[in-house]
Amino acid sequence: MMGMFWVLAVVGGLLGMAYPNHTFTSLLAKLLPQHVLANAFVKALVIPGTTGGKAFPGLGIYRVKAPFIYTNQWGSAYALTLPFALGTLRTLRSRLWKFLMIGLLLISIAPLVFYLDRGSSISTGLGTTYALIRLAGSRNAKMARFARALLALGVVVAAILVISPLGSIALTRANNGYGDQHRAVLYQSSIELVKRSPILGYSGPVALSVLQPNAPPGPSIGTHGQFWTIMVSNGIPALIFFVGWFGLAFLKTGRRVPASTGRDVDARFWCHVAIFTALVQMPYYELLPWGLPIAMVAAAVALRETRGLPLRFGRPGMLAAATRTRAYAT
Repeated sequence: MMGMFWVLAVVGGLLGMAYPNHTFTSLLAKLLPQHVLANAFVKALVIPGTTGGKAFPGLGIYRVKAPFIYTNQWGSAYALTLPFALGTLRTLRSRLWKFLMIGLLLISIAPLVFYLDRGSSISTGLGTTYALIRLAGSRNAKMARFARALLALGVVVAAILVISPLGSIALTRANNGYGDQHRAVLYQSSIELVKRSPILGYSGPVALSVLQPNAPPGPSIGTHGQFWTIMVSNGIPALIFFVGWFGLAFLKTGRRVPASTGRDVDARFWCHVAIFTALVQMPYYELLPWGLPIAMVAAAVALRETRGLPLRFGRPGMLAAATRTRAYAT
C-alpha cells in the first residue's frame, strides 16, 4: 500500500511534466463563496494544479506537485515512500510486475530532477546510500547481491544524468538557490525567537514582522522545516521528545534481525530506511500533512517486526498452527 503511494506520487510528477502549470476547478470550488475562495490556502485545496505556479528562473521549468497541494509535499512524499517502493522488488512474485516497478523507478528520476528541489534530492540520495551500505554489509548473500545490483544501477543512472540534458538542469538548480537567503533569515529568527520562550514556545509559527517590523509579507518564523516548527511552536523540551522518539525508533529498528525468527526482515529494514529519511528531512521539510503519517507507518511496522509479533498469518496453515498452539497452552 505504501509502495502504491510512491507510484501515485511518480504518476503525479510525470503528469506535471507533461502538462505544466495546468489547473482545474473542483466542484467544491464552485460551491464555496468568493470571500472564502479568496484565501490562498483554501484556493490551493480546492483548485488542484499539476505544478507550482512559478517557473524556475532561467529555465522556464515549473516544479511538479501533483497530486499534492504544494511542491515541497511532492518531494518529501517521494523520498519518504521510495524505500517502500524498493522493498516491493523482493516481494513481487510476478516478473512482469517487477519489470514494471524497475522501469518506473528509472523513469521517476526525470520528475525528481525536473522537480528542481535540492531537499528531495538530498534525502533521496542519503536514504538510498544508507540502504545500500547496510545491504552490502548484510550476512544474507541474496541481500548483498541485491545491494550490488542497486549500486550498479545507481552508477548507470548517474552516468545517464551526466550526459543527458537532465544533468545540466540539475547543475543549474544546484548553483541557484533563490530561496536560500530567506530560509537563512527564518532559521536565524527561529533561534532568536525561541530564546524568549524556550519551554512552551508560541503555540504556532510567528509572523516575521514580530522581529522585523518592516519585513515584507511572507512565510512565518517556524516554518520551512518540522524541526523549526516544533521548536518555535512548542519549545525546546517538545523538540527533544519529538526528535528523540524518532531517533530512538531509528536505533531500535536498526539492529540486525535474523530471518530465522520468522519476522518480516525486509519490511523492517525498508521501514527503518524510511525513518532515516524522515530524520534527514526534518531540518528543511514540513512533515505535515503527509510526511509524518508516512514516517509513523514506517516506525509502527519496523517496531512491530523488531518485537517479533506474529504477523505472517497470510501463509498457508500459519494461522491454524498458531491457534492450535494457543489451544494446547490453554
